[in-house]
Amino acid sequence: MTQISLTQILDQMAPDGARLMEPLPQSWLQGRTAFGGLTSALLLEATRRAHPGLPPLRSVLVNFTAPVGGAPSFATQVLRQGRNITTITCDALDGDKVLARATFTFGGDIPDSPTHDLPPPNHVAPDAAPDAFGRNSPFRPPAFLENFELRFLDGAPPFSGAKRGMLRGWTRHRAEDARRGIVPFLCLADVLPPAGMIKRTGPVVNSSVTWICNILRPEVETEDGWYHVEMDLSAEHQGYSSQVMRIWDREGRLVSDGMQSVVIFPLPPR
Repeated sequence: MTQISLTQILDQMAPDGARLMEPLPQSWLQGRTAFGGLTSALLLEATRRAHPGLPPLRSVLVNFTAPVGGAPSFATQVLRQGRNITTITCDALDGDKVLARATFTFGGDIPDSPTHDLPPPNHVAPDAAPDAFGRNSPFRPPAFLENFELRFLDGAPPFSGAKRGMLRGWTRHRAEDARRGIVPFLCLADVLPPAGMIKRTGPVVNSSVTWICNILRPEVETEDGWYHVEMDLSAEHQGYSSQVMRIWDREGRLVSDGMQSVVIFPLPPR
């Protein structure tokens, strides 16, 4: 399968951000839908093109309402533009059907504010960490993960039956032209498989429901494109799970802190 970088996909977006001019490539799909990080990145890119000159992104809430495929169109609405905060929604559409909706919060720096950071857990450098899903892993990565490099740090892979649903590693876009900027970062921020799959021992079908991602730094950049990513299962009941997701840069600064709701279905009998 030919690998197409995120930058190449963004190049196929209309200048005003209103639509994609080419269908989404198969190499970025997860089952019937686009990888959730890609969907979020497209929503952000469409918003930035429709509303140039925005301050830095501070928070995003995404609702994944239906499978995203083909060549979706995008529609934005400014909910409020205040002195410090601007809030804009963006829908990915198939005709009049909403496939995904994001609410973006943009804001400038607040002068004379205190600083607090959460340091990352102990770790080794990316070149000293093994591939996250090697030959002995019970998890067969979906095709879209080929767009990223992923190195294992701690936790367990999906379907390993581990007692704790936690996974940490290093990750970056495989394509060098997609390793800088807030849009590639948002695409990468959802790269790890759902934490609820770790405690299971066999294949399941999963779908993200909602995702909130708080961006804690106005400039998102890291050495060689590598980010330290962590996903930790908080709770699961009746198929619905909640997981905490954090990302640090190479200097150990917390870049984003988020939470995601994921529904997991058993595979139907054959």
